[in-house]
Amino acid sequence: MNADSLDFKYLSLEGSVDLAEALIKSRNYSQALQELQTALSKSEKQGSRFLTLRIHYLFGDALRLSGNGAEAAGHYGQARQLLDDMKKEPGAEHLLDRSDLKTIYDDATRWTQAKS
Repeated sequence: MNADSLDFKYLSLEGSVDLAEALIKSRNYSQALQELQTALSKSEKQGSRFLTLRIHYLFGDALRLSGNGAEAAGHYGQARQLLDDMKKEPGAEHLLDRSDLKTIYDDATRWTQAKS
């Protein structure tokens, strides 16, 4: 049985995002973009803001590395906006103390500004 059939939708989605990241690292950008498109739809339906921001960040990476910097900047901007929104929530003042989220925020800021 796969994770979807066992009703582990978040785990399945997280696996898809991890797969997309691995595809980007292996320079298989077109397949990564397909995986991310499917994952984004599922993530938005589930309301998983953390995975949605990670998907937008990875979209940005895949697009930038495949030569589409203008479209990449839009996804980086969406990832940054999601993090900005999350930082405003009560108790989230130390959100960027997490190294993974700090990296996403810093990279998204840099690549968004690079296209401005």
